[in-house]
Amino acid sequence: MKCPYGFTVKAAYAYVHEDMKQNGYNVSSTRPHSATLGLNYEYTRKNYELNVALNGRFLSKLDTYEANSTGDQFTAVHYAGYQNWRVTVSQRLFGAYMLQATVDNIFNYKPDNIASNSPMSPGTTFTVGLSVNIDELFR
Repeated sequence: MKCPYGFTVKAAYAYVHEDMKQNGYNVSSTRPHSATLGLNYEYTRKNYELNVALNGRFLSKLDTYEANSTGDQFTAVHYAGYQNWRVTVSQRLFGAYMLQATVDNIFNYKPDNIASNSPMSPGTTFTVGLSVNIDELFR
């Protein structure tokens, strides 16, 4: 949704009821509730562009069962709900230079159990990048 003063808001929600039975146990690894939220700010002038994006992802808890390697014994497993946030600031100068900085996993979430349905993040990460568009330099 486009808002005044250069702001944009995006949101999405999904509910999934998956009942994947194996020997009477629900072994689904799908989290039932998930949502995303994005807030964006853009500021543009003749030789300057600024973009600030804040994005969040929310995933609900999951209580399920996991089978052993032979598939005849099952263990109850709990995966906690979590949220993960990222902020990116990018600036374009003279149409040719782009400077970008990102902080991922702002709140330093680290799951207790590493699995296919949890983030593989080692914690908060920082990245900085500079790119140059050669074509724009010679226009």
